[in-house]
Amino acid sequence: MGNILHSGNIICSAIIIGKSWLLVQGFCVTSAVPIVPSGYTITPANKLTITLGTAHDNTVEQLPVSRIVLHPDFNYSSRVNNLALVKLSTPLTYNSTVGPVKIDTRTLAPQTSIIGLAYPQPGTYEGMLIFNAVQAVTAPAATYTDLIKGGTPLDSNAVVVAEKDTGGSRKAFDTNGGIFTEASNGSHALLSLPLAIMRNEGDKDAQGIYLQYRLAPAVAWMAAATGISVNALSLKG
Repeated sequence: MGNILHSGNIICSAIIIGKSWLLVQGFCVTSAVPIVPSGYTITPANKLTITLGTAHDNTVEQLPVSRIVLHPDFNYSSRVNNLALVKLSTPLTYNSTVGPVKIDTRTLAPQTSIIGLAYPQPGTYEGMLIFNAVQAVTAPAATYTDLIKGGTPLDSNAVVVAEKDTGGSRKAFDTNGGIFTEASNGSHALLSLPLAIMRNEGDKDAQGIYLQYRLAPAVAWMAAATGISVNALSLKG
């Protein structure tokens, strides 16, 4: 898991997809500027840093950002194609709490929509996050309201590839019957969800909808922008 900071303040979650690249929300690295044609400007990379690791095992580190790549069809107002890639100045080192999230494409149709959610965990340094995920959804794309208020029924094959918060005492999510399988290193998991009812422990508000886009084009864009192969970004059966 990771976080993106602006001038030292945590503003958004970040998903590791490679040793030099993280995936973030497009609006996290932009600012509204109505007087320019696009309606926004991109935050200078030197204003941003990435925080990784967890406090409980003293693995927290902050890394400078060297480049921001915004999705070419990003729309600041509608949040369409709300995707951006952040490149680190120096590659990170994977360990038990820092590692990449991959998108499971083994059983998903090309037209599948995917939604990722980020949840805050107040009072903890390691991320203000308890959940970083990319969720594959074979039902029509859900809205933020649908997900937060009562949940949205999904196909029984819906899956989540996630990083587990191994340092906090709170449960990372309420799966409402979902199946949680922990990987050997304790930091990655595959979660099968019959229902997309996910909420923070303690009735805290979710940070918001993270990503919503078509699977194949999004993975292709990430691969082209980062130089990471599609096979490396996606789990292949």
